[in-house]
Amino acid sequence: MSDRKTAFLTYARRDSRYVFWVRKALQVVGFDVAIDFEIVKVGNVWTTLAKAIKSTDYQLIFCTESANASEAVIGECEHGKRHGIKQIAIIIDDLRHMDYFSIRYSHSNFISVSQLKEAGPATLAIKSELERVMGIKIPGSLSEFGYKHSNLHSKHAEAALTEWGVEGGGQSKAEDAA
Repeated sequence: MSDRKTAFLTYARRDSRYVFWVRKALQVVGFDVAIDFEIVKVGNVWTTLAKAIKSTDYQLIFCTESANASEAVIGECEHGKRHGIKQIAIIIDDLRHMDYFSIRYSHSNFISVSQLKEAGPATLAIKSELERVMGIKIPGSLSEFGYKHSNLHSKHAEAALTEWGVEGGGQSKAEDAA
């Protein structure tokens, strides 16, 4: 039995923004990360996914309009809830357009980047909030995790980062004070 923390990523394949970046970032800090296409090789898909969800420490749920419309995603969310898995919702699209997620996650542990229009600031915000919510420190820069954005320090990006309390290097002001 491993002492490593585990995370299961719930998302809609049609809309996997940020999923692979989060996966890699968690792996860098020592998490075993389960993602559907890697754990389901043969056999009953739901049995394999349900077992993985039940045995994980965290379930990160990428809340998009596509995920909200997916019976498979909703099934994974409900399974994690039934088994008392610590769920962290990453709100990517506007909650007003997602009835399931707006009811289920509007008052729980969540990270919202729906108001950020550029991927760079949204990725930095997810990084900062994962560090805060999960009590971890994700080292390195976005480019080390395969993220490329040519205009990360635009005025819009800086304003979004400031709004989220994230300095240009990706470290939150709360961490600077600690």
